[in-house]
Amino acid sequence: MVFLTEVLLAAAVSVGQEPPPAAYPNGKLLVEPRDLKKAIDTSSVLVLDVRPAADYKQGHIPDAIWVDVDEWTKLSRSSGAMTNAKLWSEQLGSLGVQPQTPVVVYDATTTPNAGRVWWLIRYSGHPDVRLLNGGLAGWRESGGTPGDDDVPIVKTNFEPKFQPQMLADAKSVKGMIGQVGTCLIDSRTAAEYTGQQAQGPRGGRVPGAKHVEWKDFLNSRGQFKPADEIAKLLAARKVAAEQTAVTYCQSGGRASLDAFALELMGFKNVKNYYGSWAEWSADSDLPVEKGP
Repeated sequence: MVFLTEVLLAAAVSVGQEPPPAAYPNGKLLVEPRDLKKAIDTSSVLVLDVRPAADYKQGHIPDAIWVDVDEWTKLSRSSGAMTNAKLWSEQLGSLGVQPQTPVVVYDATTTPNAGRVWWLIRYSGHPDVRLLNGGLAGWRESGGTPGDDDVPIVKTNFEPKFQPQMLADAKSVKGMIGQVGTCLIDSRTAAEYTGQQAQGPRGGRVPGAKHVEWKDFLNSRGQFKPADEIAKLLAARKVAAEQTAVTYCQSGGRASLDAFALELMGFKNVKNYYGSWAEWSADSDLPVEKGP
Protein backbone atom coordinates (compact mmCIF):
# COMPACT_ATOMS: atom_id res chain seq x y z
CA MET A 1 0.00 0.00 0.00
CA VAL A 2 1.02 3.58 -0.57
CA PHE A 3 0.93 5.76 2.53
CA LEU A 4 1.86 9.37 3.23
CA THR A 5 5.51 9.34 4.10
CA GLU A 6 6.48 10.22 7.64
CA VAL A 7 8.76 12.84 6.11
CA LEU A 8 5.61 14.76 5.23
CA LEU A 9 3.33 13.94 8.11
CA ALA A 10 5.64 13.71 11.10
CA ALA A 11 6.88 16.85 12.75
CA ALA A 12 10.39 17.57 11.54
CA VAL A 13 12.91 20.14 12.70
CA SER A 14 14.66 22.31 10.16
CA VAL A 15 17.96 24.03 10.78
CA GLY A 16 17.43 27.07 12.99
CA GLN A 17 14.04 26.00 14.36
CA GLU A 18 13.28 25.34 18.01
CA PRO A 19 13.33 21.65 18.98
CA PRO A 20 9.85 20.11 18.95
CA PRO A 21 8.11 19.05 22.17
CA ALA A 22 8.11 15.40 23.17
CA ALA A 23 6.47 13.36 20.44
CA TYR A 24 3.14 11.65 20.83
CA PRO A 25 3.68 7.89 21.13
CA ASN A 26 1.44 7.33 18.10
CA GLY A 27 1.98 10.68 16.42
CA LYS A 28 1.25 9.43 12.91
CA LEU A 29 -2.46 9.77 13.71
CA LEU A 30 -2.19 13.55 13.89
CA VAL A 31 -1.33 15.76 10.92
CA GLU A 32 0.07 19.27 11.36
CA PRO A 33 -1.24 21.84 8.82
CA ARG A 34 2.23 22.57 7.38
CA ASP A 35 2.71 18.88 6.66
CA LEU A 36 -0.70 18.50 5.06
CA LYS A 37 0.13 21.35 2.67
CA LYS A 38 3.24 19.47 1.56
CA ALA A 39 1.29 16.23 1.22
CA ILE A 40 -1.43 17.79 -0.94
CA ASP A 41 1.25 19.14 -3.27
CA THR A 42 3.42 16.04 -3.49
CA SER A 43 1.44 12.87 -2.79
CA SER A 44 -1.92 11.20 -2.86
CA VAL A 45 -4.17 12.05 0.08
CA LEU A 46 -7.94 12.30 0.52
CA VAL A 47 -8.99 15.26 2.66
CA LEU A 48 -12.49 15.27 4.19
CA ASP A 49 -14.26 18.39 5.51
CA VAL A 50 -16.96 17.77 8.14
CA ARG A 51 -18.09 21.38 8.62
CA PRO A 52 -21.59 22.54 7.66
CA ALA A 53 -22.18 22.59 3.90
CA ALA A 54 -22.54 26.38 3.84
CA ASP A 55 -19.14 26.83 5.48
CA TYR A 56 -17.56 24.37 3.06
CA LYS A 57 -18.91 26.30 0.08
CA GLN A 58 -17.46 29.55 1.41
CA GLY A 59 -13.98 28.09 1.49
CA HIS A 60 -12.20 24.82 2.23
CA ILE A 61 -8.78 23.23 2.12
CA PRO A 62 -7.81 22.65 -1.53
CA ASP A 63 -9.18 19.35 -2.90
CA ALA A 64 -11.16 18.66 0.29
CA ILE A 65 -14.43 16.76 -0.09
CA TRP A 66 -17.46 17.55 2.06
CA VAL A 67 -18.91 14.93 4.42
CA ASP A 68 -22.47 15.19 5.74
CA VAL A 69 -21.61 14.38 9.36
CA ASP A 70 -25.23 14.78 10.51
CA GLU A 71 -26.27 12.09 8.06
CA TRP A 72 -23.37 9.87 9.15
CA THR A 73 -24.42 10.29 12.78
CA LYS A 74 -27.99 9.32 11.97
CA LEU A 75 -26.96 6.35 9.85
CA SER A 76 -24.34 5.08 12.27
CA ARG A 77 -26.83 5.02 15.14
CA SER A 78 -29.49 3.15 13.20
CA SER A 79 -30.19 -0.50 13.96
CA GLY A 80 -27.56 -2.86 12.56
CA ALA A 81 -25.34 -0.06 11.23
CA MET A 82 -22.16 -1.36 12.83
CA THR A 83 -22.30 -4.56 10.76
CA ASN A 84 -23.91 -3.18 7.60
CA ALA A 85 -21.19 -3.54 4.96
CA LYS A 86 -23.45 -2.29 2.17
CA LEU A 87 -24.18 0.94 4.05
CA TRP A 88 -20.55 1.84 4.64
CA SER A 89 -19.45 0.68 1.22
CA GLU A 90 -21.88 3.19 -0.25
CA GLN A 91 -21.01 6.01 2.14
CA LEU A 92 -17.24 5.67 1.84
CA GLY A 93 -17.21 4.78 -1.84
CA SER A 94 -19.29 7.86 -2.66
CA LEU A 95 -16.49 10.01 -1.23
CA GLY A 96 -13.72 8.25 -3.13
CA VAL A 97 -12.28 6.49 -0.08
CA GLN A 98 -9.94 3.64 -0.90
CA PRO A 99 -7.57 1.69 1.37
CA GLN A 100 -4.37 2.65 -0.44
CA THR A 101 -4.99 6.40 -0.10
CA PRO A 102 -4.50 8.03 3.32
CA VAL A 103 -7.43 10.03 4.67
CA VAL A 104 -7.19 13.28 6.66
CA VAL A 105 -10.32 14.59 8.42
CA TYR A 106 -10.88 18.14 9.63
CA ASP A 107 -13.49 20.49 11.09
CA ALA A 108 -13.36 24.21 11.95
CA THR A 109 -11.05 23.21 14.82
CA THR A 110 -10.57 19.81 16.47
CA THR A 111 -14.08 18.58 17.30
CA PRO A 112 -16.15 15.49 18.12
CA ASN A 113 -17.59 15.63 14.59
CA ALA A 114 -14.11 15.17 13.15
CA GLY A 115 -13.48 12.46 15.72
CA ARG A 116 -16.66 10.62 14.78
CA VAL A 117 -15.83 10.55 11.08
CA TRP A 118 -12.24 9.49 11.88
CA TRP A 119 -13.52 6.66 14.07
CA LEU A 120 -16.18 5.39 11.65
CA ILE A 121 -13.70 5.21 8.77
CA ARG A 122 -11.16 3.45 10.98
CA TYR A 123 -13.81 1.06 12.25
CA SER A 124 -14.76 0.30 8.64
CA GLY A 125 -11.23 -0.99 8.08
CA HIS A 126 -9.29 1.84 6.49
CA PRO A 127 -5.66 1.46 7.65
CA ASP A 128 -4.56 5.11 7.59
CA VAL A 129 -6.97 7.79 8.81
CA ARG A 130 -5.72 10.93 10.56
CA LEU A 131 -6.99 14.18 12.07
CA LEU A 132 -5.76 17.63 11.11
CA ASN A 133 -4.50 19.28 14.27
CA GLY A 134 -6.54 22.43 14.89
CA GLY A 135 -8.74 21.92 11.84
CA LEU A 136 -9.27 24.74 9.34
CA ALA A 137 -8.29 27.32 11.95
CA GLY A 138 -4.92 25.63 12.28
CA TRP A 139 -4.61 25.55 8.50
CA ARG A 140 -5.20 29.30 8.30
CA GLU A 141 -2.84 29.94 11.19
CA SER A 142 -0.06 28.11 9.37
CA GLY A 143 -0.52 30.29 6.29
CA GLY A 144 -2.85 28.00 4.37
CA THR A 145 -5.30 29.64 1.99
CA PRO A 146 -8.75 28.03 1.61
CA GLY A 147 -10.17 27.59 -1.85
CA ASP A 148 -13.77 27.49 -3.05
CA ASP A 149 -13.32 25.28 -6.09
CA ASP A 150 -15.68 22.44 -6.93
CA VAL A 151 -13.86 19.22 -6.16
CA PRO A 152 -14.65 16.31 -8.49
CA ILE A 153 -15.27 13.02 -6.70
CA VAL A 154 -14.05 9.77 -8.22
CA LYS A 155 -16.25 7.14 -6.62
CA THR A 156 -14.65 3.91 -5.49
CA ASN A 157 -15.70 0.41 -4.55
CA PHE A 158 -14.77 0.39 -0.87
CA GLU A 159 -15.17 -2.96 0.87
CA PRO A 160 -15.53 -2.50 4.63
CA LYS A 161 -13.55 -4.75 6.93
CA PHE A 162 -15.09 -3.96 10.30
CA GLN A 163 -12.81 -3.82 13.32
CA PRO A 164 -14.90 -5.28 16.17
CA GLN A 165 -12.07 -4.77 18.67
CA MET A 166 -12.72 -1.03 18.39
CA LEU A 167 -16.37 -1.28 19.46
CA ALA A 168 -18.00 -1.98 22.82
CA ASP A 169 -21.67 -2.64 23.54
CA ALA A 170 -23.78 -2.33 26.67
CA LYS A 171 -23.32 -5.96 27.65
CA SER A 172 -19.53 -5.82 27.45
CA VAL A 173 -19.42 -2.48 29.28
CA LYS A 174 -21.57 -3.85 32.11
CA GLY A 175 -19.17 -6.77 32.41
CA MET A 176 -16.20 -4.40 32.71
CA ILE A 177 -17.55 -2.49 35.72
CA GLY A 178 -15.14 -2.93 38.60
CA GLN A 179 -12.82 -5.21 36.66
CA VAL A 180 -9.07 -4.90 37.11
CA GLY A 181 -7.28 -3.90 33.92
CA THR A 182 -10.20 -1.99 32.43
CA CYS A 183 -11.03 1.71 32.50
CA LEU A 184 -14.35 3.28 31.55
CA ILE A 185 -13.96 6.90 30.41
CA ASP A 186 -16.80 9.42 30.28
CA SER A 187 -16.06 12.18 27.76
CA ARG A 188 -19.14 14.30 28.51
CA THR A 189 -19.37 17.50 30.56
CA ALA A 190 -18.98 17.46 34.34
CA ALA A 191 -22.70 18.21 34.72
CA GLU A 192 -23.63 15.19 32.62
CA TYR A 193 -21.09 13.01 34.43
CA THR A 194 -22.40 13.86 37.90
CA GLY A 195 -26.04 13.60 36.87
CA GLN A 196 -26.82 17.29 37.37
CA GLN A 197 -27.76 17.48 33.71
CA ALA A 198 -29.65 14.53 32.25
CA GLN A 199 -29.44 13.93 28.51
CA GLY A 200 -31.72 10.91 28.49
CA PRO A 201 -34.26 9.04 30.60
CA ARG A 202 -31.78 8.94 33.49
CA GLY A 203 -28.91 11.16 34.54
CA GLY A 204 -25.54 10.03 35.84
CA ARG A 205 -22.76 7.80 34.56
CA VAL A 206 -21.68 4.21 34.17
CA PRO A 207 -20.51 3.14 37.66
CA GLY A 208 -16.76 3.54 38.14
CA ALA A 209 -16.22 5.63 35.01
CA LYS A 210 -13.43 8.21 35.05
CA HIS A 211 -14.23 11.70 33.81
CA VAL A 212 -12.02 12.97 30.98
CA GLU A 213 -14.01 15.44 28.93
CA TRP A 214 -12.94 15.61 25.30
CA LYS A 215 -12.04 19.30 25.67
CA ASP A 216 -9.44 18.39 28.31
CA PHE A 217 -7.16 17.11 25.54
CA LEU A 218 -7.17 20.42 23.64
CA ASN A 219 -5.71 23.87 24.12
CA SER A 220 -7.62 27.13 23.73
CA ARG A 221 -6.99 27.11 19.95
CA GLY A 222 -8.58 23.70 19.45
CA GLN A 223 -5.27 21.89 19.01
CA PHE A 224 -4.06 18.89 20.96
CA LYS A 225 -2.04 19.74 24.03
CA PRO A 226 1.58 18.57 24.09
CA ALA A 227 2.16 14.91 24.86
CA ASP A 228 3.62 15.57 28.30
CA GLU A 229 0.56 17.59 29.34
CA ILE A 230 -1.81 14.88 28.17
CA ALA A 231 0.27 12.25 29.98
CA LYS A 232 -0.06 14.23 33.23
CA LEU A 233 -3.80 14.61 32.68
CA LEU A 234 -4.30 10.88 32.21
CA ALA A 235 -2.10 10.04 35.20
CA ALA A 236 -4.11 12.41 37.39
CA ARG A 237 -7.36 10.68 36.29
CA LYS A 238 -5.76 7.25 36.85
CA VAL A 239 -6.04 6.23 33.20
CA ALA A 240 -3.13 3.98 32.18
CA ALA A 241 -2.01 2.73 28.77
CA GLU A 242 -1.84 -0.90 29.88
CA GLN A 243 -5.58 -0.89 30.60
CA THR A 244 -8.39 -1.72 28.22
CA ALA A 245 -9.96 1.71 27.79
CA VAL A 246 -13.63 2.15 26.87
CA THR A 247 -14.86 5.64 26.02
CA TYR A 248 -18.46 6.80 25.93
CA CYS A 249 -20.49 10.00 25.73
CA GLN A 250 -24.07 10.66 24.67
CA SER A 251 -24.06 9.40 21.07
CA GLY A 252 -20.52 8.30 20.20
CA GLY A 253 -18.95 11.51 18.85
CA ARG A 254 -17.21 12.92 21.92
CA ALA A 255 -16.21 9.37 22.80
CA SER A 256 -14.58 9.08 19.37
CA LEU A 257 -12.38 12.07 20.08
CA ASP A 258 -11.38 10.64 23.46
CA ALA A 259 -10.59 7.35 21.72
CA PHE A 260 -8.42 9.23 19.23
CA ALA A 261 -6.53 11.00 22.01
CA LEU A 262 -5.86 7.71 23.81
CA GLU A 263 -4.58 6.07 20.65
CA LEU A 264 -2.46 9.15 19.99
CA MET A 265 -0.90 8.57 23.41
CA GLY A 266 -0.04 4.99 22.55
CA PHE A 267 -2.94 3.09 24.10
CA LYS A 268 -3.20 -0.27 22.33
CA ASN A 269 -6.65 -1.45 23.39
CA VAL A 270 -9.23 1.31 23.02
CA LYS A 271 -12.93 0.73 22.48
CA ASN A 272 -15.76 3.15 21.78
CA TYR A 273 -19.07 2.36 23.43
CA TYR A 274 -20.87 3.91 20.49
CA GLY A 275 -24.36 3.35 21.88
CA SER A 276 -23.21 5.51 24.79
CA TRP A 277 -25.46 7.21 27.32
CA ALA A 278 -28.41 7.46 24.94
CA GLU A 279 -28.58 3.67 25.03
CA TRP A 280 -27.41 3.08 28.60
CA SER A 281 -29.76 5.55 30.26
CA ALA A 282 -32.77 4.11 28.42
CA ASP A 283 -32.26 0.60 29.88
CA SER A 284 -33.50 0.51 33.48
CA ASP A 285 -31.71 -2.80 34.05
CA LEU A 286 -28.31 -1.11 33.67
CA PRO A 287 -26.77 0.48 36.78
CA VAL A 288 -26.22 4.23 37.15
CA GLU A 289 -23.96 6.20 39.46
CA LYS A 290 -24.35 9.89 40.36
CA GLY A 291 -22.43 12.56 42.22
CA PRO A 292 -18.84 13.85 42.08
